[in-house]
Amino acid sequence: MAEYSPTLETETQDSSWGKILLIAPVHNHVFDMLEPLTVLSERLVAIRSAKQLLEELEGTNVLPICILLPWQEDNPPEFIELTKAIKHFRKGPGVEVPLLVITNQSAPVPLDLKPSATVSDAIPPDVLLPRIAGLKRLANRAEEARMRRGLFGPLPQYKAEFGPLKSTGLLVAGFGKHFGRAQALLDLPVDIVGAFSSEMTEDYLAARRSEAVLIDMPTWQACEEVERLRADPRYFNLPILAHATDAESAHLLYSAGATDVLVGEVGDKALKGHIISALRAGRRQRLTDAILTVSSQWLARQDDNDYLSEKN
Repeated sequence: MAEYSPTLETETQDSSWGKILLIAPVHNHVFDMLEPLTVLSERLVAIRSAKQLLEELEGTNVLPICILLPWQEDNPPEFIELTKAIKHFRKGPGVEVPLLVITNQSAPVPLDLKPSATVSDAIPPDVLLPRIAGLKRLANRAEEARMRRGLFGPLPQYKAEFGPLKSTGLLVAGFGKHFGRAQALLDLPVDIVGAFSSEMTEDYLAARRSEAVLIDMPTWQACEEVERLRADPRYFNLPILAHATDAESAHLLYSAGATDVLVGEVGDKALKGHIISALRAGRRQRLTDAILTVSSQWLARQDDNDYLSEKN
């Protein structure tokens, strides 16, 4: 019988964990925020060049947990090669590696990279790390949905569960200025609905499908609204955006459960990018949920008459 080896077991377990890749060709405020974590854990790796990035992505059997991309209004030249490498890798086949873009105040979101999520640089580290874990779980669910979609084919129940294919919903909860801004900025087929109280917000969410919610209230009220929504399992993963006047208020909103918090005076282009990023994430989650729900119903069937026909 082989002798038990704790060291070997630890090495095996460690090798099954991926890394968090922080794109940092030069030092910036996001790197300064996360630098202490690079000292405490080997799982957070600062990427300085495209060559190093490709080695981490392709040189191991264990894919990274997430790629963190700090994004500013003026990025260093080294970012050009790095973003090209990220885009090329994420277009390829295989399991998805989530991309989390961290923007400063008015930096436009690089929507061409199709980020899994977008946050502002006001997010505190104790919120960022659980958020990364959540993105990885959502990526795993999306991969499971993709495999089931290939197995079961185009089941007719998908459309009924997913809802109108051409409809995307944004719910603006509150009475600030963002409802009008969102209407003016989004030149997409998005249904924008305003709710002026907590009761209206919950009623609208229950009655119609919304890919994202924009909270347009003072910080104390917005925190209560976010906590109320997160307490409902139906909206646990729903993208929720909020606005804060300063970093301290942003920390409170992130801690309450906001997905993304815009800080200070945010330009139109930046606001539009954050909203579109949230809508994309919400729509993908809705599609994933629809596929998993319908396929689970088929998997649970025991009656021989309920097997799929070859035509499906």
